[in-house]
Amino acid sequence: MPYTASDEIKFHKWKDVIARHKKLKRFVIIACLITAFGWLLLFYKMSQTSEAVLRYSTEAQESVGTWTMWLLAMSVGSVALVVISKSAKKRGEELAENLKADLRNHLNEAGEGHRSKIESQLRELGA
Repeated sequence: MPYTASDEIKFHKWKDVIARHKKLKRFVIIACLITAFGWLLLFYKMSQTSEAVLRYSTEAQESVGTWTMWLLAMSVGSVALVVISKSAKKRGEELAENLKADLRNHLNEAGEGHRSKIESQLRELGA
């Protein structure tokens, strides 16, 4: 079976999946850092506030409650983004494995024109 345009399309699809995963991973790191700094800021804010104010001031209690709810929502969102990023990485790895097997099969039957292209793609896939 010769190297076809559909193989080229599969390779470009794999490259797109990897590029999207890299962008998503960057976004996940930023979201996790913002969430972590938010938690640190809340704990710092609480440590700088007197115990009496935290105990008797309804305004302070509402502020801490609001901060906590927002940070919990951000934490859940960050965890969801991590899970989505891991599944995108897994999808990219599965596509790469399937593509490696196909390209290796095509490499045996390829002519000189396609042979160098297939070898280059296999190197990009890490094979």
